[in-house]
Amino acid sequence: MDNELKKQKQREASQRYYRNHIESERERCKLKNQKTKQKRNQQGIEYRTKIAKVLGLTYTQFTYQLQLLKKKILQRDEFCVYCGGKAEIVHHELERKDYPELTLTENNMVSSCEECHKLQHEVCLV
Repeated sequence: MDNELKKQKQREASQRYYRNHIESERERCKLKNQKTKQKRNQQGIEYRTKIAKVLGLTYTQFTYQLQLLKKKILQRDEFCVYCGGKAEIVHHELERKDYPELTLTENNMVSSCEECHKLQHEVCLV
């Protein structure tokens, strides 16, 4: 009986330790993800601000015009130009980082599904 009671207490202590460890690990990951998200958001804002300056626009004007144009392109194409699936994303055929002046050019934008969009960027990175 004594031996079983010891084992039971050890199991309970072990379970408490792992529960606490898991909770602290979840909290740590949550904070790390928030910091990463904030950093990416800040980098995106800086990138869009740089492109807006190239085009002679303010950040707000640029983002507004880009959103309007994206809606227009999605309505124009409706389907992914690569596979014919449901279009969800607008892809710049000539990348914005290489040709920032073409960012708001309708002829440089096509509708794409998420999978094809990822493939397009993998091809461009190779």
